[in-house]
Amino acid sequence: MSILITCMFAVLIITPISTVAIGMAIQLNGVFVDTAAIGVAVITIVLTIHSLKTDKSGVTIAVALGSMKLMIPNPFCHPIILLLTLTTGITYSVPVALFYVIGISASTGFGLVGLVRYLASINAS
Repeated sequence: MSILITCMFAVLIITPISTVAIGMAIQLNGVFVDTAAIGVAVITIVLTIHSLKTDKSGVTIAVALGSMKLMIPNPFCHPIILLLTLTTGITYSVPVALFYVIGISASTGFGLVGLVRYLASINAS
């Protein structure tokens, strides 16, 4: 289940849909909150590396700081990004489930920028 949520949020972040709103609407809790956050973090890493080769440095910095919505057209122009996203999402969702990192639904879709999810997982323990 954590693999599905990781891949779903990795793909959702590059659409106009708000991942935080989706996470709160379906009321994710426990370990699934952080698997969703890992999905967002995975796509951030993939898009930042892809942006290094194709975009100017300002775009790369913006993506690295959390503006993945700038990259909405790229998966349609380069569909290989989705394959990289899904394989990386599958790989990185397993440690979250194994180490049982938990959080609250308000910290679902923040990804690398969401330092609040680590603080929330300390309070949720």
